[in-house]
Amino acid sequence: YGINLGVLRRSFGTESFDYDSSPAAVGDLRYGLRNNLTVEAHGEAMLGFINAGIGGYMPIGQKLGIFNAAVATSASTGGSGIYAFAGWQGKLGAIDVALSASRRLGFYEDLAAHSFVGSDPSFTGAVPVAREQVSVGYYQAALQASLHLSALHIEDQAGKSSYFAAVDFAKQMMWDATLFGNAYVSDGGAYGFGIGVSVPLGRSVQASVRAQSNDGRLGVVTEASRTMNDSPGSYGWRIANSQNAIGSVTSGAVAYQSDAVRTEIGGTSSGSDAGFYAQADGAAVFAGDNLFLAHRIDDSFAVVDVGVPEVPVLLENRVIGQTNRSGKLLIPGLRSYQKNKISIDVATLPISTNAASTELSVTPKASSGVLADFDAKQNNRSAIIVLTDDHGAFLAPGTPITLEATKEEALVGYDGRAFLTTLSKSNRILGQGDTPCAADFQFVVKAEAQEVIGPVVCRPLPEQVHS
Repeated sequence: YGINLGVLRRSFGTESFDYDSSPAAVGDLRYGLRNNLTVEAHGEAMLGFINAGIGGYMPIGQKLGIFNAAVATSASTGGSGIYAFAGWQGKLGAIDVALSASRRLGFYEDLAAHSFVGSDPSFTGAVPVAREQVSVGYYQAALQASLHLSALHIEDQAGKSSYFAAVDFAKQMMWDATLFGNAYVSDGGAYGFGIGVSVPLGRSVQASVRAQSNDGRLGVVTEASRTMNDSPGSYGWRIANSQNAIGSVTSGAVAYQSDAVRTEIGGTSSGSDAGFYAQADGAAVFAGDNLFLAHRIDDSFAVVDVGVPEVPVLLENRVIGQTNRSGKLLIPGLRSYQKNKISIDVATLPISTNAASTELSVTPKASSGVLADFDAKQNNRSAIIVLTDDHGAFLAPGTPITLEATKEEALVGYDGRAFLTTLSKSNRILGQGDTPCAADFQFVVKAEAQEVIGPVVCRPLPEQVHS
């Protein structure tokens, strides 16, 4: 579920600090009734407006794809209306198909349409009166080729219908090159097409050239780029040139990823005009008593607390970073509402450190953080004790023992070895096997290594000797 409260922002991308004065609320609820049925509810509200709807997803048999549908209603000072949607996606043999359709009846609005300031009947943000969309895709493994077709029809609230259709294809060639092309057509006579080839130049560098036409204007685009990842020290670049009847445009950019900030510098040149830009992306998170700087956070994150510095932390078995001097690490980029596996490299822990867990699974909400606490503690009171009987033979594996002072319990392993964590300077172990016994020994802290004490003789208790 999710609940959002606040005020609506207007002119996003063009104006700053432009907000509506009326409060608004949006709520969502999703629940899995069965393995094959998920239901949803959605609501929106502000002064003089309310919207509510329900929907669901359901597989149809084993191979017939997934059906989803929804219905909603709204009421405001301008009127009321109903919205209905239905869709299906699945496979017909080797062909992937997706179909959807929606209808608006009466004066139905969503929050975006209701909050629009103005009375233009052709406002594109209004909910369409009708919308149909179809998508068909096919992949031929033997030819390493794919084909995708799509078509869309929209009728706006002024009664105007718009149509759009497109086709895309791609074919894998020798030397890992890819031949690709596309074409589109829409109402009003607008059309375009293009064809090109992309060639990898090493593991990270890609070059491509494509010819394209938009409404009869021919052009050629040449581009080369190097991809970068989220690892500190990674870098990337891109350079492109576009030629058409109007003129030539050349652009380029370089980017670098540090531990916490991604920086990029680029520019564009067209004739006598030129422009440049620079940007930096990152995130700052204050959690508990710690301030973390990290890569940009677009979804969710986790604060990992190991308690030991310089311990490698893994996300889905991939090293994502090391803990800081406080034994903590911020991991951005977690998937919200899904399980994310976080683990630590225990081979790097000091020998005197015990971790309650070495692997955790966290499921954060969207745009929020979670704590992954491995509860690792320094323990300078642990040692391996090698126990023998009074004849010099190792105590049998599985023999239960108890540290008398702290009541810590353990089992004897192979070669008479037992691991205890609450030792003091003088210690007594009580063996509880077939012949109860007691062993006394001294312990001295050695933080730099795991101490092994023994062999220590576990002598029969006096009552056992007497019997």
